[in-house]
Amino acid sequence: MSAYFDAVWFIEEHPKEAYAIMAEAEGLSTEEFVHHVEGIQYIDLAGNKAAFGTAQNGELYPIGRDLVTFLYKKGIIKTQPDINELLDGSFVQKLR
Repeated sequence: MSAYFDAVWFIEEHPKEAYAIMAEAEGLSTEEFVHHVEGIQYIDLAGNKAAFGTAQNGELYPIGRDLVTFLYKKGIIKTQPDINELLDGSFVQKLR
């Protein structure tokens, strides 16, 4: 996870260089890559900490509950799992 957050930092601080590196890895031109990632939001450590929260109170939990309810009502899933058992952000809270 730390490597991911390092990469997010690098993208934010050096977007042209970061996109060139990622484009090369994908076999695309930088321009093509930039077009493909338009609208993608890379969530940094602070954003992840807010999303998971502490004691299962982050932004992801109500969204997860709504998603579970939606999928259940549409018959896509047969049971409604407890979102608190599916999400565990404790590791994110330990990162610096």
